[in-house]
Amino acid sequence: MEHNKVGQLEALTDKQYKKLPFNNVYEENGVAYWVYRDNNDEEVHVSLGKAIVCEAVVTDIDTSHTKIILHNGRNSYELMPSKLDPENAMELADYGFGVTFKNKRGYYCYISNLVFVSKKKYSHSFLGWKTYKGKLLYATNDIISKDIALNSKYSGNFVIEEKGTLDDWINGMSELVIGNLGMELSLLTSVCAILNGFIGGDIGLQTFLVHLWGDSSTGKTTAEKMAMSFTSKPAVDNNSLFNSFSGTYNSLINLLTNNYGALLIFDDTSNVTVKDMKTFVYAVSSNVDKRRLNSSSTQMRTGTWHTVVLTSGEQPLILQDDYRGGYKVRYIEINLPFTNSAEHAHNIEKLVNENYGVALNPFIQALLEIDKEKVIKVYKKYHDKFMSTLEEGKYNYRLGKIYALYMLSASLLNKIFKFQIDKQRVFDYFCNYHNDFKNIDNGIDAAYEYIKREIDSNLGHFIVDSEHSKKDKTYYPNDCWGSIYRWNNYNEVCIFREKCDEILKNGGFGNLKDIYRYFRDREWIDCDKDLFTRRKVIHAAKQTCIVFIFNDEDIPMFITYKNSSIKQKRKNILTLDDIYDEDLTLS
Repeated sequence: MEHNKVGQLEALTDKQYKKLPFNNVYEENGVAYWVYRDNNDEEVHVSLGKAIVCEAVVTDIDTSHTKIILHNGRNSYELMPSKLDPENAMELADYGFGVTFKNKRGYYCYISNLVFVSKKKYSHSFLGWKTYKGKLLYATNDIISKDIALNSKYSGNFVIEEKGTLDDWINGMSELVIGNLGMELSLLTSVCAILNGFIGGDIGLQTFLVHLWGDSSTGKTTAEKMAMSFTSKPAVDNNSLFNSFSGTYNSLINLLTNNYGALLIFDDTSNVTVKDMKTFVYAVSSNVDKRRLNSSSTQMRTGTWHTVVLTSGEQPLILQDDYRGGYKVRYIEINLPFTNSAEHAHNIEKLVNENYGVALNPFIQALLEIDKEKVIKVYKKYHDKFMSTLEEGKYNYRLGKIYALYMLSASLLNKIFKFQIDKQRVFDYFCNYHNDFKNIDNGIDAAYEYIKREIDSNLGHFIVDSEHSKKDKTYYPNDCWGSIYRWNNYNEVCIFREKCDEILKNGGFGNLKDIYRYFRDREWIDCDKDLFTRRKVIHAAKQTCIVFIFNDEDIPMFITYKNSSIKQKRKNILTLDDIYDEDLTLS
């Protein structure tokens, strides 16, 4: 059967044409035809309409699913190979293809031939690290690998974008971010996500959350955008790794699935619709979704992940009325100023809006040049360093893993991009953070530690005197919180009852009566019988106060002695040695 073959079949020789699955379809002058014999054994040529194109047969390397992409000049249609039969061909009619009940058999033969001659392509629907045919690779828009050349395009739920130049991004980071601890930690969080997907399974570290919190206008969202710029476009969008908390619990968890090393952001917890934030934190850190059945009561594939989630809000991650130890080790919080001024914030946002996604590929390529065992070796050295420095506590080992990952991230950024992140300062931050916040056995102890920290960092709001005085004072601070008096062997801090309630609520603490009752039972406060307060003379007037009794080490900024706890902590923090970087030699 000799015909003038056009379209995708045009380049075939007669020999190739005979190898097609069906030799009873052809294209001529841009029109496809199907040939069959009628009851009288006469050859009938039926037009199938304008020739169509099979753009590709794409196989997903993650799921092994294959799809046939058809195009008729106006519309595209994705057909699963399992549905390539005459009956299912009728679905094409809904997309403007010329299939009818009479010619559906011809369409089946035609598409089968197009599939036979079309390009075979690959795609991937998972982000981050994976092993393919025994080779390690990192999946973003494309596949990054040292050992395998795989032409695969991302086809998952997110849009991963790139804009600008690496030089501009590095120079901007060096000028605007490096040297600002809050910004540095946010940037390191992006790298931690990559490293957690890379070695998290080897070191026993699951997905964890990092929560940026503090008053509005401190630069939290700017810090998040800067962190996201390492990977992709730093903007909230339906298809972005940068998300808000507006969504159901299941929809938020679904965004995590199939992510093995790309930072995911949920901005502004004030918009959260998840009823139980603790459940969300536990689910995120479990690395696996709930088991579910489909409409046919068949077990669906359970989603998994291994990354880092960055969140933000004006309050701590949750109201701290549940202090189970297992909850504490699943997140860290960063309460620092992130930007220095409105101009600083503007300049950072301008930088990352013009340059994003350009650092990921060179970072992964450089990381792949380092032996994975060397990376783990450096991580373990940092973890050992934290274990020998942190004050004793039952959460040290697990939280030390998170801190060590941050140190490893700093070493790699300094190594690969020639940044000058002060690793000693990052190390000191996590030591002080851990010793001040995490080594606490129950939530009411946490409230007590929080109060001490707030007093010590807000001395300007107190009338400070060495003894009680009912005389009118010449100094009375704006937004006065109360007074501090130094006695012979202790310090008395009087906070107005309403102000103390406000401080605890701002810290995320509820059940204030239970907290005050515990304080009273432990004799941490001085109060009248059956009350939590005392009447104290402050600025020549009696005020109802919560009266705390502190030793010198409880408020070291007020009175510092040689044996104060803060000095003991600093003494334990040793200088970090660059020996750790020697193991990160690029091969």
